[in-house]
Amino acid sequence: MLIKDKLIEKASKDTSQPLDLVDKVINWVTKDSRDAFMKGNSVELSGFGTLHVNNKNLKNRIAKTEEKIEKLLLAPKNKKTLNTLENAIQFLAVLKTKTCPE
Repeated sequence: MLIKDKLIEKASKDTSQPLDLVDKVINWVTKDSRDAFMKGNSVELSGFGTLHVNNKNLKNRIAKTEEKIEKLLLAPKNKKTLNTLENAIQFLAVLKTKTCPE
């Protein structure tokens, strides 16, 4: 079970709210946070603190991930894997332009 799934299940149980409602709320919060990060903004979560993207570390991480993907592309196992890798490359390219301007 994914961490997000566990969070949704626990929040549903703790608040006595329907699972589908809690799922929608959690998805809204994570999408909103992801969108803020993509714009270079920080996200403040009350009781947790403020989260922000360190562009220097992100740039290095993106480069390392691109290297790993390129190695995997040399010997893809199947069409689904190839499609996943190509999607990852596209996502990294968008992430790089939005968070790591040259």
